Amino acid sequence: MVPILPYGAPIWVEAIRKTGTLENIKKYRLIKIKIAKAYRTVSYDASCVIAGVRPIQITIQQKVQTYMATKINNLEYDAPLEARYWRHPAELEIIHELENSILYTTEVYIDSTEIGDGGAAGIILVNGKLVHQLKFKLCGHCSNNQAEQTAILKVLEKLEELQDGQDNDKRIAVYTESKVTLDLLQNKYKRNQLIEFIRNKIIALAHLKWTMHFGSVKGHVAIEGNELVDR
Repeated sequence: MVPILPYGAPIWVEAIRKTGTLENIKKYRLIKIKIAKAYRTVSYDASCVIAGVRPIQITIQQKVQTYMATKINNLEYDAPLEARYWRHPAELEIIHELENSILYTTEVYIDSTEIGDGGAAGIILVNGKLVHQLKFKLCGHCSNNQAEQTAILKVLEKLEELQDGQDNDKRIAVYTESKVTLDLLQNKYKRNQLIEFIRNKIIALAHLKWTMHFGSVKGHVAIEGNELVDR
């Protein structure tokens, strides 16, 4: 149903603002009631929550925005990677979470912002000493999560240059404020380009004997590395 309903939406999207059209679209409620095995008296909004399905008007608007950005304004966006470029699931590295029992010799902190049309930064600490700091200017239409993912990718590329002189100890802790990014990395069914590029870089570093663990960190909680990358 979801691919069928938005067909041709860029032409008629304004119609969903009209009460009559929206009511017809909300008949989609009956399908969600079937999914949730709920009573027929359950409202449209409640049926979306119970069934765990996004309201169809939001899906329609999203498809229209993507069409306008890519086909009309020719903007690049983080599209799903084409299937022919996918790695086999067996080749993907498991994304490990940080472990308190491990002493990480290399620490990476990532931060992003939408202030001033958006930007991202990353720093690399080795044995507590700052060895690299990177910052990037991004397009105004990038989201915070895309900015975080771009920074992670760029920092991982930089890490490949640190392999010399660290052959015996290559344990890395990557800290990010974006839990969405961590969830996407752990979900093998998500194939967005940035996420796939990060996965490929993790695999490349694993071949160089790096051990990499990821974790989330809250902003502005007086963690030295996080405060530094924030500045």
